[in-house]
Amino acid sequence: MIKHWGCISSFSNLVVTELFLFIFTYILLRRKGLNVINPHYFKVSIMKEYLKPLKNKIIEKK
Repeated sequence: MIKHWGCISSFSNLVVTELFLFIFTYILLRRKGLNVINPHYFKVSIMKEYLKPLKNKIIEKK
């Protein structure tokens, strides 16, 4: 059974660890007064604005 579930349990352990680290870091930063997840940054217009310089750099290299 270990051979069958070995990869799945390893992956689930990795996901749980990463989730724990993310939540712990988020709580720590919130206590310090930093808003890490700001809904303003997830607007499509804001994303396009941030990607424009990157798009121009990629096009200029060719």
